[in-house]
Amino acid sequence: MFNRVYHLRRSKMIVYQLAMILCVCSESVGTAALSEYVDQQEFIQNLNNLAVVYNDDFIGIASYNIFVGIAVATIFGAAFFFDLFWPERKESKSVHLAWKMCAVIICVMAFADAIAMTVIVATRSAYVSGVDASTGTMLLEQYKKPVLDYNHNAKAVASVVLLWPGFIATVGRYVSTALSFMMSAPHVSRVLTNTIRQIGRSRPRPLQLNIKRAASTKHPQGFVPPTAEDLTELRDRVQEFTRREIPEEVAAKTDRENEFPAEMWKKFGEAGFLGITADEDYGGLAMGYQAHCIVMEEISKASGSIGLSYAAHSQLCINQLCLNGNKDQKERFLPGLISGQMIGALAMSEHSAGSDVVSMKTTAKAVDGGYVLNGTKMWITNGPDADHLVVYAKTEPDKGSKGITAFIVDCTSKGFSCARKLDKLGMRGSNTGELVFEDVFVPRENMLGELNHGVRVLMEGLDIERLVLSAGPLGIMASALALTLPYTHNRRQFSTPIAHNQLIQAKLADMYTKYRASSAYTYSVAAALDAAHADPDNRPNTKDCAGAILYAAERATECALDAIQLMGGMGYVNEVPAGRLLRDAKLYEIGAGTSEVRRVVIGRAFNKEYAGR
Repeated sequence: MFNRVYHLRRSKMIVYQLAMILCVCSESVGTAALSEYVDQQEFIQNLNNLAVVYNDDFIGIASYNIFVGIAVATIFGAAFFFDLFWPERKESKSVHLAWKMCAVIICVMAFADAIAMTVIVATRSAYVSGVDASTGTMLLEQYKKPVLDYNHNAKAVASVVLLWPGFIATVGRYVSTALSFMMSAPHVSRVLTNTIRQIGRSRPRPLQLNIKRAASTKHPQGFVPPTAEDLTELRDRVQEFTRREIPEEVAAKTDRENEFPAEMWKKFGEAGFLGITADEDYGGLAMGYQAHCIVMEEISKASGSIGLSYAAHSQLCINQLCLNGNKDQKERFLPGLISGQMIGALAMSEHSAGSDVVSMKTTAKAVDGGYVLNGTKMWITNGPDADHLVVYAKTEPDKGSKGITAFIVDCTSKGFSCARKLDKLGMRGSNTGELVFEDVFVPRENMLGELNHGVRVLMEGLDIERLVLSAGPLGIMASALALTLPYTHNRRQFSTPIAHNQLIQAKLADMYTKYRASSAYTYSVAAALDAAHADPDNRPNTKDCAGAILYAAERATECALDAIQLMGGMGYVNEVPAGRLLRDAKLYEIGAGTSEVRRVVIGRAFNKEYAGR
C-alpha cells in the first residue's frame, strides 16, 4: 500500500494531505461543539463573544463551515482509499460498478451528514447559551425541514433532525465502508503483502565503477541490474497506471478515432516510464531492458497502439540518444523527451528502402556549420506528432553502407513537414506518417555518433529495438487470454460452460503456452543483456533479439485469431476488442523487420559463426 501511495501523482498527494489537515482541524472543533464531556457553556460563550463581529448568525455559519470541511475531507479520504484499492481491469464489471456506487454513497452522505450536524450544533448551541433558536430556525427553514414548534426544547429539535438526513447518512457511511472492504478483499491482501515486503528495503544505489571499466555501452554509467523484487514492484506500478489511465474505453477510443491521446505523454513522463533506460542524471530510472520490456508489455496489454508509440519514443529515440549521444546532446534533448514535454521518433525507412534500409535515398550534404537534408521517410511511428527525430541519411552516397550518418533533427526546422498521416489497418492511434525533408539544415553538433558510421548506430539500435518491441506481442497475448478466459467460463452451451469442452480447453492451453514460452524467451534475452552490464564490449545477441520478436509476433497473431474463434460471433463484432487485438498483432510481423527478414538475420548470424571453421 505504501508503495502505491509513493507512486500516486504528486498533485493528488498534495490534495490528500491538505484534506487530512482540514479534517483534523474540522473534527477538533466539531468534537468540541458536540461533546457532552467538555465545558460547552464556556465554548459557546467564546463563540458569542466573537459573534459581536459576525452578527447573530455566527454560530450557524461557523458550524456550517466546520462540517462542510469534514464532508470535503471525507470525500478526499474516500478518493485516497479508492486510489489505493480500486480493482484491477481484469475484475468483472459488477465489481467496478459496486465500487463506483460506494464512491457516490460516500460523497452524498458526507454532505448530508454535514448538513444534519450543522443544524444539531446550531440548535444545541442556542440551547446551551440560553438564547433563542433563531439560528437553528434559519438553517431549518433554509433546508426545508419541517419540525416541531421552534420554541420547544432545542434538543428535541435536534433529535428530529437527526432522523433525516443524519440517520441515513450514518447508516450509509457504514454500509459503503463495509461494501468497500468486501469489494477490495480479493486484492487488498496482495497489496498489503507487497507493502510488508518493501518495508525497510531501499533500491540499490548505482555502483561507482572505475572509469577504465565503465558500464556497457548499452547501459548508463554505473548501471546495476534490477532485482526480482524491483521488477515485480515495477510491474505492479505499471499495471496500476494502465488501470487508471488506459482503461478499455481509452483504448477503444484511440483505435476508433485513430488519434493518440496527447495528454498521455506527460503522464508517462510523470510516471518515469519514458526514461526507463536513461541515466538518472537526465531524469531517467536507469533500470535496463528487463524493466523496459515490462513497461512495454503492460502498456501493450492495455492498448497495442499506445504501447507501440511508447516504444517508438522511449526506445527508438530516447535510448538511441542514450547509447550514441554525447554529453551536450543528452543535456539538450533528454530532459524534455524523458518528461514527456517533447515527443521523439526515429526516421529510417523509405518508400524504396524498407527491408533493404541501406539503399535509402535521403541525403545529407555538408555545408558551413552543418548539413542540409533532402528526401522522404515513410512508415514513421510518432512522425506526425514528433518534436525531435533521429534521422538516417547518406552523407557520402557513393560509399553505400559506409556513407550513412545519423542526425538529430528539430521538427520546427524550416523545410521539414509531414506529408500525410497514414490510415492503417491496425495500431490505429499510433500516429504514423510520411515525412519530407526539403533543404532542412541540421547543425554539426546534432550529428549522432561519428560521420559515416550511421550503420553501426542503426544496427545496434535495431537489435535492442527488436528485443523491446517483442514485449508488445506479449501484452497482446496476455490481453487475449484476459478476454477469452472469463468468456469461455461464463458462456454456456448445452447446459455447461464451453470451457469444459476439450476442444476449447486445447485452444486455451495453446494460447497460454504460446504466451509463456514467448515471455520466457524475451525476458531471458533482456536479462542476459542486463547481466552483461560491466562488459564494455558487450553486444546484443543479434540472433536472439531477432528470434524473440519473430516467435512472439507470430504467436500473438495466432492467439488473437484463437480469441476471435473462441468468442464466436461476439469475437467478430467491434463491441469487444478481439478484432483490435488481431489487427494490432499483425503489425509485429511487419515492423522492425518482417518475419522473413528476421529469419534471414538469424541464418546469416549462423553463417558468420561458422565462416571461420
